[in-house]
Amino acid sequence: MQSLMLTMRMKKKSKKQVTKMNLICLAERNSIYYDSPGDSIRVFILYIGKIIANMLFSKNRKGCIFKTSEIHDMSYEYTDLIIETMRKAEEKNHDALETLIREMMRTVEEDKLIHTFGTGHGHMIGMELFDRAGGLANVDCILDNAVLLSQGARRSSEIERVSGVSDIIYDTYHIEPGDIMIISSNSGRNAMPIEMAMRCKKEGIFTAAITNVEQSKKTVSRHASGKKLYECVDLVIDNCCPGGDALLEYDGIMTGPATSIVGMNLVNIAATETIKRCLEKGIRPYVFQSQNIDGYNNEEVIRKFLHRIRHI
Repeated sequence: MQSLMLTMRMKKKSKKQVTKMNLICLAERNSIYYDSPGDSIRVFILYIGKIIANMLFSKNRKGCIFKTSEIHDMSYEYTDLIIETMRKAEEKNHDALETLIREMMRTVEEDKLIHTFGTGHGHMIGMELFDRAGGLANVDCILDNAVLLSQGARRSSEIERVSGVSDIIYDTYHIEPGDIMIISSNSGRNAMPIEMAMRCKKEGIFTAAITNVEQSKKTVSRHASGKKLYECVDLVIDNCCPGGDALLEYDGIMTGPATSIVGMNLVNIAATETIKRCLEKGIRPYVFQSQNIDGYNNEEVIRKFLHRIRHI
């Protein structure tokens, strides 16, 4: 309660007399021990203390963007803001995540695959699910050279705008009815992710998009249909990141990209919940374990999917 009293007395002090660091430290000092009946109260006080500190010492500009030249803290601004953005995305997409989890559970129950597709840095979100220690084994990440930055970043940026490429890529992967496709594109305006969604819909494949809805609505589609990705899928998951994918501003320079980390967090929420809920139903999913821990072997998992997943 000392932290709460301090927060209330803050109104009587000048900005110079109290620093954000002191406020947060005092809140944390009263929240070190979490094994007593007052745990939830202490955590709440810490949370409120940090919010008030940010309100007092930050200048909110647009969305999640903050000018931070005057902030001095033991924590880093980027960490605070990325956690805030992840929470915002989790809360906003709760219903959509529940739908995705149900679809992912269905693939486990029916022995179907979860395919992922993304261009540029968007493919990293799919890679986070693929062949991952602790991750579902029935994930097929589309890693065609046309979309990978390893073949040239400028080249990849140009190719993702070319119509017709997604159909070629689709036909080189083992995609069957009952499978699902997760497509990642922050802008959602370029031809490849849009046409991948269209092809999947044509083939009866359930599609989910991880995209920036607000930014996408403000841009002009580069596809002949005039549509954006969020208009072409069965399920939309909004990453809630600021336009331009930057959380911070330093002297007029925007920095602090967020979309990859937020997107990875969203798909990991879906994957872990899928595993947990399958086990609760008595269904044991195939899950990769770390190959660097003695006693674990993924050979059975690999044999199961070797002829169905191209890059396993």
